[in-house]
Amino acid sequence: MLGPIGKFFGKVLGFFKKIFSPRQLKNFGHVLDQIDKVVPMAFDVVQTLADLTPTRADDEILAAARQFGFGGPLNLDSKENALRDLARFILQKTLRERITDSVANAALELAVSALKAAREA
Repeated sequence: MLGPIGKFFGKVLGFFKKIFSPRQLKNFGHVLDQIDKVVPMAFDVVQTLADLTPTRADDEILAAARQFGFGGPLNLDSKENALRDLARFILQKTLRERITDSVANAALELAVSALKAAREA
């Protein structure tokens, strides 16, 4: 069963039915369902990282990485990419089921957009 995000994309599905095969549509629906399930957790991860890195300074990002046990390299030349990599790591570590990087990235992007919209309202 799809949640609100899945329902929105479900409306767009009618258009895609003209472009994609039934097999591709089934895969598309499966991915949307995965993203829909992950977005609430992604929002929590994004909110936590935003709280831990209010100025997006290198030391804040590194402290957050240590806090969550991130052992990989962080490219601090691109803070956006570093925070995305860290958020994806936390999200995938937190979830019970394995998700692909593309599903995690999509959920995180939706969560970032939702957080920005909430702050602007």
